[in-house]
Amino acid sequence: HGNQWRSILRSVCYALTAGIVSSVFGVLLAYYLERRHMWGRRLLELLSSLPYVVPGTLFGIGYVLAFHDEPLALTGTAIIVVINCIFRQLIVAVKAGAAVLSNVSPDLENAARDLGTPRIFILRDILLPLLKPAIFVSFVNTFTATMMTIGAIIFIISPNAKVATVELFDSLKQGVYGDAAVFALLLTLITVAAHLLFGWLLRSRQPE
Repeated sequence: HGNQWRSILRSVCYALTAGIVSSVFGVLLAYYLERRHMWGRRLLELLSSLPYVVPGTLFGIGYVLAFHDEPLALTGTAIIVVINCIFRQLIVAVKAGAAVLSNVSPDLENAARDLGTPRIFILRDILLPLLKPAIFVSFVNTFTATMMTIGAIIFIISPNAKVATVELFDSLKQGVYGDAAVFALLLTLITVAAHLLFGWLLRSRQPE
């Protein structure tokens, strides 16, 4: 059906957006936590990990309570679903970025800084290329989690804008097992294809 196909496309759009934002924002946060030694860094790291460890159902209910009324009435919109998926998987990007940075000597940044390179160019031209593996890992993780999630978003999606996993479980509840099997197969194929495609893009951009 048309609505079911739109739910698959909707899931892919949500997953791509969440994957890109979470991976980039996560490694940048890892840089500030590991390199800048900012005040309250441990508290910020704890706060970024809470959405991952809190059960998805409880996390979703919290979003309903927080974003149900004006001026932040976002429940039922695409924005709140994407934000939910971004922050739920953010700690994976932070940990991946921190792991890569632990193997990068600060002397590399210090040398570039001593030569007069602005900090933004150090981050863009030196650190971000080195952080590509962390970006890849966090993107794949967030993309997969967003494509397969249901517990955290079941309370905040609009009934008229369902994602593929919700359609899958609706088919199971209605006893339409053929449709459910098709949804499960499509979700698996899309996730595997995204892994292979992004891995190829990452390798193709690496210098010989």
